[in-house]
Amino acid sequence: MEDDTKDVKILREENEDRCCKTSKCFYSFNKTDTIYGMGVIGALIYFISKASGLSAILFGIVKAIFWPAVLVFNLLKGLGL
Repeated sequence: MEDDTKDVKILREENEDRCCKTSKCFYSFNKTDTIYGMGVIGALIYFISKASGLSAILFGIVKAIFWPAVLVFNLLKGLGL
């Protein structure tokens, strides 16, 4: 029984060493992160270019972050779900 615990500990230490040597240790980006990020940047450019004051700029930043949620909400509402 003690040998099994020792083997698990060795495997865990080897995996931790390998993980921390790569960039995947904390977070890995995928395609949806890239698409969402491009959408946020595009929305920021659009809303800030239409803004006329500081409050409109701040509201535009908030809208740029949450536009996918509003889009899905309106889509589901339009479908009657």
